[in-house]
Amino acid sequence: MAWRNAAAILRTGFAAFAAATLALSANWPAYRGPDATGVGDGKTLITWNADASRGNLRGIRWKTPIPGLSHASPVIWGDRIYLATAVSKSGNAPLKIGLYGAGDSAEDAEEQSWVILALDKNTGRPAWQQIAHKGVPKVKRHTKATHANTTLATDGKRLVAFFGSEGLHVYSLDGRPLWKKDFGVLDMAPFNDRSLSWGFASSPALFEDTIVIQADVKKDAFLSALSAEDGRELWRVARGDVSQNSWGTPGIMQAAGRTQVVCNGYPYIVSYDLKTGKELWRLQSEGDIPVPVPFLHDGLIYVANAHGGKSPLYAIRPDASGDISLKNGSRSSSGVVWSQERNGSYLSTPVAYQGMVYATTSNGIFKAYDAKSGEKFYEQRLGDGKTGFTSSPVAANGHIYITSEEGDAYVVKAGRTFEVAATNPFGEIVLSTPAIDSGVMYFHTRGHLVAVGEDDWDKLGQLRGGTELRVFRKGSREPLNAQLGEATAENLVVVVGHQQSAIARDQIDRIDARPSSARPVMRETKSRETVDTKGKPERSYSSGVSVGSKPGFETVYRRR
Repeated sequence: MAWRNAAAILRTGFAAFAAATLALSANWPAYRGPDATGVGDGKTLITWNADASRGNLRGIRWKTPIPGLSHASPVIWGDRIYLATAVSKSGNAPLKIGLYGAGDSAEDAEEQSWVILALDKNTGRPAWQQIAHKGVPKVKRHTKATHANTTLATDGKRLVAFFGSEGLHVYSLDGRPLWKKDFGVLDMAPFNDRSLSWGFASSPALFEDTIVIQADVKKDAFLSALSAEDGRELWRVARGDVSQNSWGTPGIMQAAGRTQVVCNGYPYIVSYDLKTGKELWRLQSEGDIPVPVPFLHDGLIYVANAHGGKSPLYAIRPDASGDISLKNGSRSSSGVVWSQERNGSYLSTPVAYQGMVYATTSNGIFKAYDAKSGEKFYEQRLGDGKTGFTSSPVAANGHIYITSEEGDAYVVKAGRTFEVAATNPFGEIVLSTPAIDSGVMYFHTRGHLVAVGEDDWDKLGQLRGGTELRVFRKGSREPLNAQLGEATAENLVVVVGHQQSAIARDQIDRIDARPSSARPVMRETKSRETVDTKGKPERSYSSGVSVGSKPGFETVYRRR
C-alpha cells in the first residue's frame, strides 16, 4: 500500500512539474515573454514574406486586422493571444516614425476606447473583446507614441491591463471584469522639460499573485505592489528622489536567494525587495531618459539606458547591496561586473542569448557582447541609417530578430561574427516587440497581428500539377475530388473533369493529396493444368492478380 501511495505522489508531482514546465515554455505571458528575456522556443522561420506587394505571401499562418493605434506587444497563454489597443472615435490617430529629436505631443485628444482583444492563437479569429475605458485622454502623448503603449500581463488566472491615467483593469481569461483601480492622472515627461507630455509606457509586472506598477511621473512618482486577487495595495514607495523620469517596465527576478524588483530610472537604477518594498541597491545611471526593461540572464542582471551624454549597458550582480555606482572613471564596482559606456539602447531592450548580449540603437547600429565579460565582438549597421528602430530584438532558433519601424525584419545569426541571414518585409509600420510561441512569431504591425511560422499551405506549392486531391470545403463532410492546378496565396485552383475553378483559401478546411510517386503495380500470372475435350492435358493461364497498389491519400493542409 505504501509503495502505491508513493507512486501516486510521484506521478502527481511529475505531472505538476511537467505542466509547469509546459506553461513556462509554451506561453508568452508579458512584455518580452517569460522573465522579460525576449527568448522564444521552437523552430522559428528565417525567411518569410508578409508584404503582398512584393509577391506571394510566404510563411504567414494568418493576418488579422487590429483596430486603433497601439504599441502593445501580444501576450500568449494557451490557445489565446491577448492584445491592447486604443481606438479613436474619429478613426484618425496620427503617428510619426523615423529619426528625429522633437519632443512634441501628438494632436490626438479626441475620445478614445481602450480595448482589450482576445484572439485564437491558431487561426487569428477574434474570441472576445472588452472596452476597459472610454473617454477623452487625460494626458497627451508623444508623436511616436500611442494612447496604448503598455503590454498586458497574465499568469493563466487573470489578465492585467494598465493604461496609466485610464487605470488598472483586471479580467478573467474569458473576458469577465474582475476589478479595476484608478491612480489619477499619471503624466510623464522628460526631466528637463516638464511642459511636455509623452504618454504612459510602463507595463504592469505580474509575479505570484502580486502586480507591480512603476509610475515615474511628473509629480509624486511611485512604485506600488498590489494583490492580484483584489487590488489591495501591499506597499508603495516614493520614487521622486531616485527617478525624475522613466518609461521602463519593472523587472522582477529571483536570484541570490531573494526576489527583487529592478526599476530603470534617472538618476538612479534601483532594486527593491518584492515582499516589502525595501531598497536593496542603487546605481547612478548615465542615460537620462530610460526605457528598456531590466532582466536576468545566467546569473547577471542586465540594464540599458540611453539618451544624454552616455548610453550605457550594465551587468549587475543579483546579490548587490547598497550604492554600487561607478566611481573615478571605472566601468565596474562592487555590484557591477562590467558596463559598456556607449551601448546606445534607447527605446529597445537588449536580448541575451547563448552566452551573448545583443543590442540595437535607434538608428540600427547592432552590437554583440560577451555576456560574462562585456567584450564587444562587433558593431554593424542594419538598414541604411535613415530608418528608426523601436521594437526590441528577440531570439530563437539560433538567430536574433530585429524589426525596423518601416517594417523590415532583419534576421541575424547568433554568434561572434556578424551575419545577416535574411531581411523579411511586412509592408507596414512596426514599433511593437514580437511574441514567440512554439516556433511561431506574432508581430503587431500598424494595422494587423501577423502570425509568422511554417504554413501547411506552402506544401501545396511542392506538389506537381495534376496531383489527385480531395478538397474538404468549409462546413462540408464530403470532399471534392479534383486535380491540382496551382495554389496561390489566396486561392486553390483545381481541375474537375475538364473544368478549372478557384476555391478561396479561407473556404477550405482540409486538403488530402495522393503522392505522385506511386509504387509500381505488379501483376502475377498463375497457371493450372486441365483436360481438353479429347482427353488431352492442357495448361491454362490467368493473370491480373495485383500485388501492389496506388498509395493512399495524405493530409497536406489543415486550416488552423
